[in-house]
Amino acid sequence: MCLTCGMVVALFGAAVAADRPSFILFLTDDQGWADAAFAGHPWVRTPSPDRLAREGTWFCQFYVPSTACSPTRAGFLDGLEPARLHIHGHLSDAASNAARGMPNWMDPSVLTVARHLRGAGYGTAHFGKWHLGDGHGAPAPPTTASTSTSP
Repeated sequence: MCLTCGMVVALFGAAVAADRPSFILFLTDDQGWADAAFAGHPWVRTPSPDRLAREGTWFCQFYVPSTACSPTRAGFLDGLEPARLHIHGHLSDAASNAARGMPNWMDPSVLTVARHLRGAGYGTAHFGKWHLGDGHGAPAPPTTASTSTSP
């Protein structure tokens, strides 16, 4: 299995409480199933992920929404199939997106998992490669008072 995504979505609990766990979701680019020490790699050293796996819960049976970066991110953010958002390949410049029947960005009005979590009192953050619009050669998404926060 290979995750073809270069972002890290970190979701941290706003309030520290035993009944409200904090969690972190890592998506890595071109990482094979056993490319970390905790997963069995014989010589790669990954002390921080090893500690997270040792002290937390490692979910190792799942599917990613796509083999491409943009639809994978969209699927993880909204929890649904990326085709629902017409994101079936990597987002590029406006002409390339139009030729493939894709939008220029992920719709800012989409209700994401992060928004649900914020509504439940969690703090959320995204670190790393976004690749859901507003990149090099892509037009910026619309901004309004209701959509100006990050997903």
